[in-house]
Amino acid sequence: MKVKVKEATGVLGELLANINEKELAKIRKRMMLAAKIEEAMKRCGYNQTQFAHLMKKSPTVISEWLSGDRNFTTDTLVDIEDALGIRILDVSLMTVINAGTEISQKVSANSQKVSTVSLSGTWNTRTNNGGSKYNVNCA
Repeated sequence: MKVKVKEATGVLGELLANINEKELAKIRKRMMLAAKIEEAMKRCGYNQTQFAHLMKKSPTVISEWLSGDRNFTTDTLVDIEDALGIRILDVSLMTVINAGTEISQKVSANSQKVSTVSLSGTWNTRTNNGGSKYNVNCA
C-alpha cells in the first residue's frame, strides 16, 4: 500500500505541532491499525456494512474503527483477527528488542522443536509473561 505524505498547514498544522511524541505515536499506531483492518476487509471483499453485519456491530462502530476514533478491547481485536484472517496481536512468549526493532519468536511449551535465530550485536531479551530479562550477545 502506497502512502502519500502531505505536510499539514493551518489549524491542523498548529495542532500537530503541539502534540508530544507519545501522543503522536499513539495516533500513528491507531491509524496503522485502522489501515490494516480496512485493507483486510477489502481483501475479503467486505464493505463497511457487510463487515458490520459479520461482526454484529453497527456501521457507525465500523466507521469509528476505520477512522481510528475508537479504542478496542482485546476481545474485539481477537474477533477481528478471526473474521478477517489477520494477525493484530503479538502474544508470542519471547520478544527480542533492540532500538525499537522487534523480532518475535513463538515458542510452544508442548513443542519438541528447537529453533535458532542468528543476530549480530547486543540484544535485550524479555518474556511477555513478565519473566526475567536477559542481555544476550548474538554473533
